[in-house]
Amino acid sequence: MSLFLRSAFWQPISATLYRQLHTTLGGSVGTHPDFLAFIAQHADCPAQFWGKPDGQGGWRAGIATWGPYLAGDKEALRRLGIEQRFDFGSPELIFPLHQDTGVTQPKLWLGFRSKFISALHADQLANVSGRNRGRTVCLAKSVAEMSSQSRRRRAKEVRQFIEAGGAVRPLTDYTAADLAALYAQLYALRWQAPHPQAADLPLLFAGLAPLLIGHVLTLHDVPVAFQLLLKSETTRAYTVEAINGGIDPRHAEFGLGTLLMWLNIQQASTAAAEKGLPLRYSLGRNSSQYKAQWAIETPLLRTVTF
Repeated sequence: MSLFLRSAFWQPISATLYRQLHTTLGGSVGTHPDFLAFIAQHADCPAQFWGKPDGQGGWRAGIATWGPYLAGDKEALRRLGIEQRFDFGSPELIFPLHQDTGVTQPKLWLGFRSKFISALHADQLANVSGRNRGRTVCLAKSVAEMSSQSRRRRAKEVRQFIEAGGAVRPLTDYTAADLAALYAQLYALRWQAPHPQAADLPLLFAGLAPLLIGHVLTLHDVPVAFQLLLKSETTRAYTVEAINGGIDPRHAEFGLGTLLMWLNIQQASTAAAEKGLPLRYSLGRNSSQYKAQWAIETPLLRTVTF
């Protein structure tokens, strides 16, 4: 299908306007302007931006694309060679769409390929399907959705960790270079293999610093657990993508993975609540049994194009 047909009913827009639409109409990490700008600069894959006018001088929607793909799509990241340098997990794609789309306004048609579209858009897009070979995303429960027993248990475990010489440190205690180095080290300890994109981690942490969220756990001042998280904050929602992480298995008695997961979800839940925003915290695809404890598996949609 030609670009002309794929982009039917959409108008080219500037990156500046797309950023404005992402902020006001909502969007996830995979469609975030800073994320797309980083890939354009460091992976030589600039996005094209498109908008849907509302007929009254404003805009109903905005999208970003890489050739025939919707930008941020997991398959596109692989096919375009971006994953060879940077690991972004399996981003759930949420687009800047006006909330009336599919309600009082017609559904929108997307002529670009993607198999990782959020189920939030099921009633807003005309040509999406849930028949997607079982592709899903695990969405973490917020702190408010967890049982009071679970919250008390987690709080007790954090206290015990601190009493044993542990500390929960904010990312602001570290430079981007520090975070890249400790992430690579803890990843290798966890997976018993070097990080496959270790050489480019300093670029990633420096270039996406405004999107970072989370904590570093230390034991006697030595980093022992860290998870790479990216956030997207708009006027519509607070979304988080959990990419990967590392822990020092020599301290398994503390359940470091559980502690870190709890603290990071707690931080995101608090940030979202303070801004009066819903939280959408993605743990990526259902690749590990532990995710069932923390998350609800939700289907992803794909576009149906010709």
